[in-house]
Amino acid sequence: MKIGILNSHNQDYLHYVNACKNLKVDYQVINFIGKDWLSECEKSGCDGFLVRPPCDFPERKAMYDERLIFLAEKMKKPIYPGLGESLFYENKRALVNWLDYYKLPHPKTFVLGSRKEAMDFVEKAKYPFVSKSAIGSSASGVLIVKNKFQAKILVNQFFGWGITGLTRGKTYWHWVKKKWLLPALGSEQKHYMIVQEFCPLLWEHRLIRIGDSYFGYKKVVGKNGFASGSGFAEWGKPPMEVLEKVREWTDMLGIRSMAIDVFETKNGEFLINEMQTVFGNKVTPLLSFDGKAGRFVYRNHQFEFEEGVFTIPLTYELRVLDFIECLKAEGIK
Repeated sequence: MKIGILNSHNQDYLHYVNACKNLKVDYQVINFIGKDWLSECEKSGCDGFLVRPPCDFPERKAMYDERLIFLAEKMKKPIYPGLGESLFYENKRALVNWLDYYKLPHPKTFVLGSRKEAMDFVEKAKYPFVSKSAIGSSASGVLIVKNKFQAKILVNQFFGWGITGLTRGKTYWHWVKKKWLLPALGSEQKHYMIVQEFCPLLWEHRLIRIGDSYFGYKKVVGKNGFASGSGFAEWGKPPMEVLEKVREWTDMLGIRSMAIDVFETKNGEFLINEMQTVFGNKVTPLLSFDGKAGRFVYRNHQFEFEEGVFTIPLTYELRVLDFIECLKAEGIK
């Protein structure tokens, strides 16, 4: 068996390279952002391809996604993670379609595609509500909109101040090395607006599935009112009913690699906030309670706890091993 590793504009794909080396898996890096990507894939002899989409600029993500669609749908090549979840990775505009269509519990979210629709929304909206950028992690690109005046300014930023062709878009700010707050130039969002109802939180659970391995911890709400990006985690046994829901949701969607951020609200609801098929883990391990690190494994229709650290380095080895099992299930040896 030979695995292809699709490169990108950043160096994250090297985690796949290191995982394959550690596991002694035959692999080849494909220059997926180069002009000869198609012929490289065809000539590589790879049985499947490991995917790590970019998440910095919308245009880079769009080009990568277009090639990924062609690779999976027209060339019929197995990819991991799968096509659907790779397309809505770091794309909240696309994710809401999945949440709505499959009737997964989540805060009411709308993608507003015209200035008129957006202005009509803010006239009747319940405040506060949340405005989100399509791309952005750790609460970057998330704004709590407190009143109609603020909302109308945002609408004009997204859709222009009356002349659509001169729309510059909304520019978000981000922290660089936790030292400098700089504008994220080149990733402006324009001609659509993503809005979401505001949910008062107790905390946010991050629940993770990779193959048959499950992990989880709490993101604690920080001073800015957000749990994502607060930098605070709380360990303990995740709510098993929610872990079971994660298994059911991912089985229904046919997804093998996914981090799901679930709001636990003050009203006692569990609502999906984000779903990311590729994710980092700055905290290690990703599951720990009663002083024991480990994972849950789903066997014989129940979750069983296994002690140990299974997420080093960065869960990539688990993904490679699961992809190999998926390929074997398709008869590839």
